[in-house]
Order: sequence, then C-alpha cells, then structure tokens
Amino acid sequence: MSDDILKMKHHKLLFELKFLYADLEYHQTLMNDATKEFQTEFLAHLKAAGLYEALFPEAPPEPQQHSPEDPDNEELFELDKKSVSKEVKSLYRKVVAITHPDKLVKLSEQERSHREAIFLKASEAAQENNLFALQQVALDLGIPLEKPTEQQLQIFEKEAEGVRTKTNDMRQTFAWKWYTTTCTLQRTEIMKSYVDLMVTRAAKNSLDS
Repeated sequence: MSDDILKMKHHKLLFELKFLYADLEYHQTLMNDATKEFQTEFLAHLKAAGLYEALFPEAPPEPQQHSPEDPDNEELFELDKKSVSKEVKSLYRKVVAITHPDKLVKLSEQERSHREAIFLKASEAAQENNLFALQQVALDLGIPLEKPTEQQLQIFEKEAEGVRTKTNDMRQTFAWKWYTTTCTLQRTEIMKSYVDLMVTRAAKNSLDS
C-alpha cells in the first residue's frame, strides 16, 4: 500500500473512531438514565405483582460508585518496559515534553490547568496502550504524527469494530428498548418479558442450590 493511501486511510480511521467514541459516549449517557428508570419501574412492577420478595428475599445491594483515579506517572514508566508499544512510548514523550506540570511554571493558571488536564489524559491513554487516544491528544497540541503503518491501521480497524459492538450491545438490552420506545404497549410487553426472564432464572437458581 502506497504512503499516500496509508495516510488517507489513517486520516479516515481517525475521524471514524472519533465519531464512534462520541456516539458511544452518547449511548452510555442515555443508557445510565435508561437503567435507572427501568430498574425503578421493574421493582415497582414486582411489588405490584407480589413477586418482589420471591426475587429479592434480601434487599438488593446498592450500586457502588467508582470514581476514576488520576494516573500514576511512576506506574506509567513501569508499563513502558512491559506492555506499552514503542509508538505509544515515543508519542507520549513528545506530549509530556510540553504538558508535564514541571514545564508549565511560566504559564497562566488557566493555561497551566488546561495543559495539566491534557497531561493526565495522555498518561491514561499511554497506560492503556491506546494509540488512537494518544494521537488525538497529539493532534490537539499540534504535534505531527509519524507515518502510519499497515499494522497500526489494522489495530484502528479492530478498535472501531469493538466500539461499534459496544454501542450495538447497549441497544439490544431490555432497558434500552424499554426506554427508547414511545409506545406504551411495547413498554408493557418489554417489561413483562424481562420479569418473566428474571422469575425463570430465580426458579432455576433455587433448584440448582
């Protein structure tokens, strides 16, 4: 494949992945609302049908909230020796050269805060060996990218397919279908199917135990 074709395909994949991740974020946000409303309606339906105690003899645990932790810079350099690709390592060091907190002392507080946020984002991408995310950071900073390889494009194509799968999986859930339909009859049928499924699973688990 010629260099020009590689560059064009790389450019196309970057834009495609950027759209796919934005679409995934939208679906995840909507899915959070869908899950909360669906769960509330599901529990109300169980209580109205006298099935709540059968399915939940003990109070269901509250969902735990996990707050993301800032990346550990020392941990990142440990990863460099193990699982981080040379492309990620090289590009990360270019980003660090202009975003590391030690190099921001002469900037205004606002600009320093902005660069520090970029530094943390880049560190997280490097820890995850995520070349696409790191390239997005580099492009935003005006850092030129190295010539893409066919192997990199294959990685991006596989990543794009994975993001599409995640989005599609959400759209197939009971909660999503229930939340997004405007038909009252369809909502009732979806909830009934879900309740029947949960009752069947509970009965099976009871027999197995």
